[in-house]
Amino acid sequence: MQKYQNKYSIKSARLENYDYSQNGLYFVTICTKDREELFGEVYVRVFLWKI
Repeated sequence: MQKYQNKYSIKSARLENYDYSQNGLYFVTICTKDREELFGEVYVRVFLWKI
């Protein structure tokens, strides 16, 4: 028995004919619980790393 019986699916956000294995710049969004700042803070478009 299939768990969700194909009721839930989302469209892929990837470009259909783009080779993601090539070098390039990529934007990554990471969501954290309660919007906790795990990696640093953003001040007026400048990112400060937590080190």
